[in-house]
Amino acid sequence: MFADDTSLIRTLSNPYADIQIANADLPVKQISKWAKQRRVTLNAHKTVYMIFTNKVEKTERCPRIIFNGNMIEKVSNHTHLGITLNETL
Repeated sequence: MFADDTSLIRTLSNPYADIQIANADLPVKQISKWAKQRRVTLNAHKTVYMIFTNKVEKTERCPRIIFNGNMIEKVSNHTHLGITLNETL
């Protein structure tokens, strides 16, 4: 069994500070647990994340997200189902 493209959106008031929440037991470990229970394989090497913001000033500090022991790459733009998204929308 396999699935094609999947997206996950999470709203954070301050993504650079709240990224620790994203790496905590919720929601990253919950996603991993959900996938294992349903025998769904999620390829961490094909997984990326973006931070959408309308703030003019961006920090150079890049938060790290770890999924199943793999660091997820942060990107500035991503094409999903033919639509290209960027950090400022």
